[in-house]
Amino acid sequence: MSRLAERIYRTEAVVLRHRPYGEADLILTLYTPHYGKLSAMAKGVRRPASKRRGHLELFTRAKVMLARGRTFEQVTDAQTLDANRGLRGEDLDGQEQVGIAYYLAELLDKTTEEGQENRAIWDLLTSSLRALSDGINPAIVARHYELRLLGYLGYQPGLFDCAGCGEPLQPVTNAYSVELGGVLCPECRSQDPAAEPLSVNALKLLRLLARERPETVARLRFGPALATEVEGVLRQSIRRIIERDLESPAVLRSLRGE
Repeated sequence: MSRLAERIYRTEAVVLRHRPYGEADLILTLYTPHYGKLSAMAKGVRRPASKRRGHLELFTRAKVMLARGRTFEQVTDAQTLDANRGLRGEDLDGQEQVGIAYYLAELLDKTTEEGQENRAIWDLLTSSLRALSDGINPAIVARHYELRLLGYLGYQPGLFDCAGCGEPLQPVTNAYSVELGGVLCPECRSQDPAAEPLSVNALKLLRLLARERPETVARLRFGPALATEVEGVLRQSIRRIIERDLESPAVLRSLRGE
């Protein structure tokens, strides 16, 4: 194999984020199926005449050619595979979809290290962006993504057996323990004084999200109170892992006028 072949390689990638560099360049954060997260430099891509510009938009899945560099990989070519055009909307619904897409990308960026392959996370990312682009309920897509990502990172919440005694959970009001990473039955609630009540329906919805696709769960009807309860459970778990608040949820609340 020639030194050139060793230095240059092709991969699929999703653009998670980018930031300007110099007068015309972009530094990209990419997620790939075989190399995990990568940082890459796209030289000259901000110039209006750049042929690669449209292929490296946020949330685009593209086939890219990369040259290995000391600090950043260098993007030498890019071709769109899925533009996820539904994430380019400018109306209120489109803003909600885009806001959630920013959140999914930021969450993945904050919970993964560079160069660690995880094909399951790649599949989750691409399918979730596609679901958002297709107009699937963005809140359902976000909760499904959060729960699955926690599992792939080794933090799968216990939803079927008590995190205290190990007995199967019954259809009663239980409690969710961030500290113990799962649901506590009423008898074990005292093991974590900070555990918060978890309704029967919230546990049912979490279990559905754990085993079904978001398109399936989105067909169900449930009120905002239940959606807020499930969101709170998963956000607490995520906050414990990354030990910080993410920026994108605040931006999304601002877009909603909350």
